Amino acid sequence: MKMSFGKYGPSKAHPEGISLDFINSGYLRWLLSKDWFIDRDDDLVLAVEAELKFRTNQNCHFDEDKIAVKSKRKITRNNV
Repeated sequence: MKMSFGKYGPSKAHPEGISLDFINSGYLRWLLSKDWFIDRDDDLVLAVEAELKFRTNQNCHFDEDKIAVKSKRKITRNNV
């Protein structure tokens, strides 16, 4: 799932938003701590929770972005 708003939401460089698997764990945890986010979009909340659970189970949390959000190149798993 892709982020639909905010820092990682749609932009000129990434018109569909950034995929959750490229967003740092600290930001995802921060989102879950905000009431406005919990009330915003159930599907996105569930996807963020699932991503964090996956990272915990795989011991693969990261606290820096895997990509430069302002990068103009298209994001794929092959070029990260």
